[in-house]
Amino acid sequence: MAEKPCIVTSDSYNEILPALIETERQVKELKEEVNQLRLKLEQEREEFRKVKLDLEREEDTARLYQQRNKALEQELEQLKIENRKFKKNEIFVEARRQADLEYKVQVEGLKQQLEQERAENDRWRNNSAYVAVLIDGDCTDYYTRTSIFDGESGGKEMASKLLNLIRSQHYLKQFDVVATIYANLTDLCRLKPKAEFSKDYGTSKLQFREFAQGFTGAKATFDFVDVGPGKERADSKIREMARWHLRNPNCKHVYLGICHDSGYASFLGLFKQDDTWRERVTLLSSGFVHSAIEATGLDRIDLQLPDRLPSSELTTITTLHRSSSHPLLDSLS
Repeated sequence: MAEKPCIVTSDSYNEILPALIETERQVKELKEEVNQLRLKLEQEREEFRKVKLDLEREEDTARLYQQRNKALEQELEQLKIENRKFKKNEIFVEARRQADLEYKVQVEGLKQQLEQERAENDRWRNNSAYVAVLIDGDCTDYYTRTSIFDGESGGKEMASKLLNLIRSQHYLKQFDVVATIYANLTDLCRLKPKAEFSKDYGTSKLQFREFAQGFTGAKATFDFVDVGPGKERADSKIREMARWHLRNPNCKHVYLGICHDSGYASFLGLFKQDDTWRERVTLLSSGFVHSAIEATGLDRIDLQLPDRLPSSELTTITTLHRSSSHPLLDSLS
């Protein structure tokens, strides 16, 4: 028996039309968001290219001064040879004295020029100085209850507190703060308060995604980066970006919010081998500090979050699919 054709009536079409319109709107918003992210990535690439060009110019300047110094040394040796010849005849004594005087004047002039160039380079570096903050956002200890429930405004408030804390740690008059939180935002959004803590939270919902938007929008150099599912994604990002910032002479200090995870201990151990890096690294703690991290002996400051959001008060929304590779969700199982 042949199947009857599916007939879409006006009533059924009217029922699905709002859903189709909503889907189209969401697709449009996603496309706009992707375009914005592409534009932002291109801007960051352009900034990186500028910094690279500046560094290359500095290297060229240094090589130029080395060549000048070498030429001066060669000229000095030549003058010494000529001076020895002048000693053989008193007629050349005055000429030798005059040559020495001119040489000293030339050397002093070049020294002054070199000092001016160095001072200019130092001013440029200080004007472009910045401090980097890298936080593993998969640990909820780095959030406050208020900020997560307030959503976007909470993210902005958290950014303001972090900015004030970092600025209070440095004597530099002018420097910027580049802060990035790396986290698996999808799995964070699947968290909810445990039943025994519901009375403290009421009917409010955790607003991690809105918090991320507020944190990113608070300052041009602040970002909340969704690294997607995967246990090591935030870890690898933080390791590589820490190395990148420490290799940049304009970066005066790096703060790492990774005290909860012993997996960073071997990475932090590398700083013991380099005193210049060790002096430029400080740990950010909030709540639990793993013994392996504490054993590294690196300097540490507290984020001063009295109403932090500990993972012990959270559980997973089990009706949704969950990635088993997320460390925070695994600890809540």
